[in-house]
Amino acid sequence: MNGERFDPALLKGNCPVCGVSTSAQTGDPTPMHQTNGDQSQGTCSGSGSPSQ
Repeated sequence: MNGERFDPALLKGNCPVCGVSTSAQTGDPTPMHQTNGDQSQGTCSGSGSPSQ
């Protein structure tokens, strides 16, 4: 073990387009997701953009 543990509270990234909280840290690419979690809307255009 390297002594580091996963802590979701340290992941603070938000999509720059729809503002949904993501699993990426600030500045990392935003993972693929639906706009505001609405599956009927399709994939958000902010996917892949740097998280804010």
